[in-house]
Amino acid sequence: MSLKSQPEYTTTPEFEPLEDDIFASTQPAQGPEVIPPPNTAVGAVRPKLIKAFHDKELAIPIEDVRQWFMASPAITSVSGGCKHSVKGSLGKSFVFQIDSYNVRFLAVPGSNDKEAKMLVRNSYDKINLDDGSGTLKDYIESLKAQGYPKAHVAEYCDLWGRVVSSDRFGVTDPNDDSWDARVQLSATSARNFNYFCGKRGKVEASGLVPKLEAVEITAVALEGKSGDYTNFNFSAPKL
Repeated sequence: MSLKSQPEYTTTPEFEPLEDDIFASTQPAQGPEVIPPPNTAVGAVRPKLIKAFHDKELAIPIEDVRQWFMASPAITSVSGGCKHSVKGSLGKSFVFQIDSYNVRFLAVPGSNDKEAKMLVRNSYDKINLDDGSGTLKDYIESLKAQGYPKAHVAEYCDLWGRVVSSDRFGVTDPNDDSWDARVQLSATSARNFNYFCGKRGKVEASGLVPKLEAVEITAVALEGKSGDYTNFNFSAPKL
């Protein structure tokens, strides 16, 4: 599906303000050999951190994501709340079951005016524009030539799944597929999600908490240099 002629259902992100070595003696050691504890020897490989929801990344192939992007209802952070593109406001927070997630790279003009938002374009490989009109790099350069010196690439994230509950609607019917949706995470919200997944993954690996299948998403209103905006924060759903 070509996105070239379609308006982007996105919000342009805010600009966010990168001793000498001691050598061991060559003389034989005296006394019993000292064996270091496991994983403390120089060069030892530490276990890799497994993030929460790691198995959900790209569970839905990008080929399908491209087709679903314009058809699926979207949930965005707007005016200090969570907005469903069909059902309206969900309130300040909602619980979302995650079936899949993927990164999406946006070419953004770096301005929040209405005309600039119409110039936003998607890329899933960070090389080519998804509408087939050229490369991401060339499009950024063309935006700068059109008078948008702050044009850049923003790394967004899309969560695919369903709304389990929300402040406004309460617990949803699990058999009602109208609650299937895509949650759009801006650059800042995507970083918040990644950080939460890392922290949660550590405690899940310890066995102290169960593996999550859903996450609570809360809208947080903030003030920026170019006006007010809203990001998403993430936490484990309350029992």
